[in-house]
Amino acid sequence: MSDGTSSRFHVRAQDQPIVDQGDAGNESWMSAGGDPRDRGRLIELVSEQLVGSERLMVGLAWLSPGEVHLLHHHPHADE
Repeated sequence: MSDGTSSRFHVRAQDQPIVDQGDAGNESWMSAGGDPRDRGRLIELVSEQLVGSERLMVGLAWLSPGEVHLLHHHPHADE
């Protein structure tokens, strides 16, 4: 925030890690439904860990030309 205090509801993309969506070695991502066949990168902005959201996950994702992100669903979160 502008006065130097922080809020769990103010999340800046530049402060969050970039997740490689196909990283089979990322146990946390794979257990959340990641698939090693996926490609692309993601920065989470709204999640349970960041702001306490129980069902909603929002983030910025991008793919390079030729990359794919497989059709899927999240049984424990809306996206």
